Amino acid sequence: MPQGQYPQILAGQDGVASLLQAFAPLNAYKAVDTSRASFTTLTADPDLSIPVAANAEYYWQCFLDYEGGTQGSSDLKLQWSVPSGTGAHFMALGISTSGSPVALGIRLVSSAGAFGTSGAGTLWGLMMWGRLTTAATTGSFTLTWCQNTSSATPTIVHTGSSLLLARLA
Repeated sequence: MPQGQYPQILAGQDGVASLLQAFAPLNAYKAVDTSRASFTTLTADPDLSIPVAANAEYYWQCFLDYEGGTQGSSDLKLQWSVPSGTGAHFMALGISTSGSPVALGIRLVSSAGAFGTSGAGTLWGLMMWGRLTTAATTGSFTLTWCQNTSSATPTIVHTGSSLLLARLA
């Protein structure tokens, strides 16, 4: 049984545009590949970022289509950037830096995770999902990423990767 609805609609309330827009999930979509070579500093992805409201609760999911150098020679390191005071946890399903499937249990978004690559032209998918609870500060929920090990072979997050947030409260 549903626990509530966001936004709450009251009897007789007008259906103004802002109310209707509050129902739609927020999303970000990569329209262009982002490539990083010989780069091991976590840096914001130019596309996968969504502004979030203060004092709000969200469910989120992210899909990354990526590739990089041979296993262990570049890989993908990622972390989430969130507004001050935000609480967030996530799970991930992907490939480990040793090449085997990995399901990361509940992790804080403030801790970095590393995922494997298997050579240029070998695409991998990474699925992440979780909960985000903002404090009194607005800001953005942003994917930051780099190579786990510096390599001249670029690690690439491809077009079609996406981020989706649905506000719960």
